[in-house]
Amino acid sequence: MDKYIAKFGLEPLRDRAPHELSGGEKRLVTLASVVAMEPKLMVLDEPTSELDPVNAQRLVDTLEVLHAEGSTVIISEHRVDLLAPMATRVVAMSEGRVVLDGEPGQVLSNLRALREARVKPPKLVELYYELVRREITIDDVPLSVRDLLNLLAREGS
Repeated sequence: MDKYIAKFGLEPLRDRAPHELSGGEKRLVTLASVVAMEPKLMVLDEPTSELDPVNAQRLVDTLEVLHAEGSTVIISEHRVDLLAPMATRVVAMSEGRVVLDGEPGQVLSNLRALREARVKPPKLVELYYELVRREITIDDVPLSVRDLLNLLAREGS
């Protein structure tokens, strides 16, 4: 269990009673206890809700490591900016039906489908379309700051 306490950064919570934890802390502890069972498949509904930005990013980083270690992670989430860089597939749904299904860049750059699914596009996708509107072209839609910097560096060379 120590491995998972460290992986989720829960050391400061170790000696606290559950009723003393915030909602976000309880969410992290719950997820750590599930991950400790080393499941091959995890289905998570809004795992970053109730988490502040630092803990939400910590959770996403941990999920990315779990995925790299061989776990399949299926996530339903509205904080698309956080998950877009790690996603290998995105399904946009509206009222129980699939609106779009495909690679993250393809799905998350389809503003019409995102509007239909009531999903706010990632900030970097909005920036991409603003650059296009200003006639600054880059090859692909960036889903992370690193992607954007790499694309801009290629365009500049």
